[in-house]
Amino acid sequence: MADGAFRAVQGEGRTMRKTMSIVFWGLFLFLTQGLLSGCPSSGSSNGSAVRAGEEGPAFQALQSQAPTFADETDGMGFFFGSLHGHSTISGKDVQGSPQEVLTWARDEAGFDFYVLTDHGEGIIPREWKVMQVQTDAFTQDGVFVAMRGFEWSHPLVGHVCVYNTDTYTNSILLPFLNCFYRWVDKHDALTEFNHPGREPLVFQNLAYREAVADNFVAMETGNKAKGNASGEYLPYYPNILDEGWRVAPTNNQDNHSLNATSHRTAMVAASLSRATLLDAMRTRRIYSSDDPTMKVIFKLGDAWMGSEVTQPAGSATFTVWVQDDEPITKLTLYTVQGAVAAEQTIDGDQTEVNWTPAVDVSADVYFYLQVAERNTVFIDGNEPVQIAVTAPIWIKMAE
Repeated sequence: MADGAFRAVQGEGRTMRKTMSIVFWGLFLFLTQGLLSGCPSSGSSNGSAVRAGEEGPAFQALQSQAPTFADETDGMGFFFGSLHGHSTISGKDVQGSPQEVLTWARDEAGFDFYVLTDHGEGIIPREWKVMQVQTDAFTQDGVFVAMRGFEWSHPLVGHVCVYNTDTYTNSILLPFLNCFYRWVDKHDALTEFNHPGREPLVFQNLAYREAVADNFVAMETGNKAKGNASGEYLPYYPNILDEGWRVAPTNNQDNHSLNATSHRTAMVAASLSRATLLDAMRTRRIYSSDDPTMKVIFKLGDAWMGSEVTQPAGSATFTVWVQDDEPITKLTLYTVQGAVAAEQTIDGDQTEVNWTPAVDVSADVYFYLQVAERNTVFIDGNEPVQIAVTAPIWIKMAE
């Protein structure tokens, strides 16, 4: 009812006695506690009246019907860890045996998952077996997942992490990128481009190769202490997407000692197990975060980050929801060539934000989300801002 105006309800063929009317309206006013605009109650238990525009019980009940962050997760969980790390198998300058590294990752760093990716150039068959035995021993579904991989480490072309294979290789046996790509394809491996630009040839300028497009699922936008906010590796991300690669961004420890930064690779999965994390990798449901706990939802309809969606030309409305313990300051929707498709500045100290940007699409295109927040809880170096970047959603025009 607006402006506190009450309208008597007339019953046809019935009358009310005066005393019953008084009891009815008195009980009504008591129960509603002044919800009617312009009719504040002086009897509120907290001593405060509900004024026009304030959030009384009826408004709160209405709000409770709106979607929540939990509703938008579709029952998925958010798991934080590292897809790139080393033990003494990689060399004497590295701290920690496989067992010691995995103990640190689980118990001290607090990762949900950790992949041991020692340099292929240093692995011998006995050590490859030890890596499997140890990662199997440490894996407990729902608690901690460890996996074995290796890093193909070419001093000029670049480094690549390789996952989910029964065997390994290295840049000595396969010194040419095309030969390595053939090996990856043959073994149906999952792979990740590491720290792009650190080695001079940058994977032959990130040239697209159709034969291994399904194998390469990720590229590091953060590595060691150089996270997204540092700007060291993040600029390569739109470049590789424009080349045609469908990769998700990651933010890995690449640790050679038992020390962790705040940076995390986050995977969105139905549960914490090897099978569900490998599924998240294959579907690119991954984002790169400078913050160790930030939860990010980025969807188009029911399709999560990493998906391809087919639709006719017209409007595409995304669902963005971010939740953390630090103030979120800006949301940016990026598209081809690093162009900004939409952005939203967040005022105040909000730690949970919902945004539904709508954009017009008329051709095949991709969009990904970048989140910025103030770094107030876990101070990471001298960077005052922490950044998270999601995998894109690719839109294909319906024929």
